[in-house]
Amino acid sequence: MRKLFLPAVACTLWLMFTGSAAAATIDYPVNLMVGAAGSIVGDITTDGTIGTLHNGDIVSFSLTLDSPNSTTAPETLASNSGGSVFIGPGGLAASATALTFDFNNSGSFLNFFSPNSADGCSPIWTLRSGGGTTCNGITGTVDAIGFSDGFVETTPGSDNPIIAGQEAPPTVPEPAGLAMIVVGLVSMIGLRKLRF
Repeated sequence: MRKLFLPAVACTLWLMFTGSAAAATIDYPVNLMVGAAGSIVGDITTDGTIGTLHNGDIVSFSLTLDSPNSTTAPETLASNSGGSVFIGPGGLAASATALTFDFNNSGSFLNFFSPNSADGCSPIWTLRSGGGTTCNGITGTVDAIGFSDGFVETTPGSDNPIIAGQEAPPTVPEPAGLAMIVVGLVSMIGLRKLRF
């Protein structure tokens, strides 16, 4: 019975540590050009979901929209200042290092916008595939930045461009991994003491 005690404690501790290890948020830096004149710089933070993203998976964002063609630029979109995000079906996907938008997925869209604007649409960064939602009369497949005095836009190819990305995360052991190492060492020391 005594020989089973330490392995049982080790299993219990392992389950406690691994069960409470929550997925960490992921911060994706954004540094993009739209058309010949527009730029988007900032970051998008998700809840750590990998795969297709939905509205609730975006934790926060802070994006600065700029263009020499706009008299109102630069304009900032941020979740902490009333900014909103709408993600259409199947358009946005996350990996551990990048966010991609699928312009092939008909009807999908991605809007980072300010609901407090005069027209409810500007400033905005909008990506949409054919058949996606419109904003201020934009139609077709488009990647566009909307300013209070007009739009800077481009017609992207039918592909899955990276709209936000980061370098591969450093290989630092997660808390659950460290917990397993500690539990393993404690178990080995305990078994050694039982034998002697």
